[in-house]
Amino acid sequence: MLRLTLHQDEATGRFTYDSDLGVQEHTDHGLRPLFGYKAGAIRHVDRRKGLGLHDQMPNLRIGGHWLTHLSDWIEMMTEESVDIWKVDAP
Repeated sequence: MLRLTLHQDEATGRFTYDSDLGVQEHTDHGLRPLFGYKAGAIRHVDRRKGLGLHDQMPNLRIGGHWLTHLSDWIEMMTEESVDIWKVDAP
C-alpha cells in the first residue's frame, strides 16, 4: 500500500503544480520514502509505461489508469486551492 502526500506551499498555503508530491510505501517497519516529484511533472508521465517508484524495485510502479486518477487528484487540489484564495481576494 502506498501513501501519497501533496504538500502545500509553505509561504501561501496553496497547492500548485510546483507543490511537492511524496510517495511512501507502508512496510512492517513503518513508512519508507520511495520518491518525490513536483506535482506538475506527474501530468507528463507516459501512461503506457507507468511511473517507476524506486530504483531498487523496478516492478514497483503506478500504472496507466492510476496515473490518470493521480493527475486528476492533483488538478482538483490545485483548482480548489485557487478557488479558495479567490474568495478571500480583495
